[in-house]
Amino acid sequence: MVESPSVLTVVPGELINLTVSGFAPGEIVHLVMASTPQILNSGPADETGTVSLTGPVPTDLTPGEHTVALYAPESGQGWRQGAIVSVTLPRTGDTWMLAWWALVVSLIGVATSVVARRTQRRSLRASDSTCTAYR
Repeated sequence: MVESPSVLTVVPGELINLTVSGFAPGEIVHLVMASTPQILNSGPADETGTVSLTGPVPTDLTPGEHTVALYAPESGQGWRQGAIVSVTLPRTGDTWMLAWWALVVSLIGVATSVVARRTQRRSLRASDSTCTAYR
């Protein structure tokens, strides 16, 4: 089995694509997350012995170090590479939208405060004039 010196960074739920040569033409090759182990995809090597496979990185894969492999069970030929699984937060919207809503909520808060103070002042003035009228 050939081991690649570089490390892939993969994200759960995204696709991983590997192209490797050195297999027998027509040989069935599996794309495997070897550390779990799970077969992500399978396909035949072309007439030059090259295989290109794409498969989804498992969504339940834990963060840390894992091994991605291409393996042909008939010949025992294989290739593997270390992979670092990174965890990313799902994108829920653009940051400008969050800032926009924060501004709207702040303006509503300021407007509510101004209206409440004016109402309170008018109420105090009305009670003052009522008190002096009965004296």
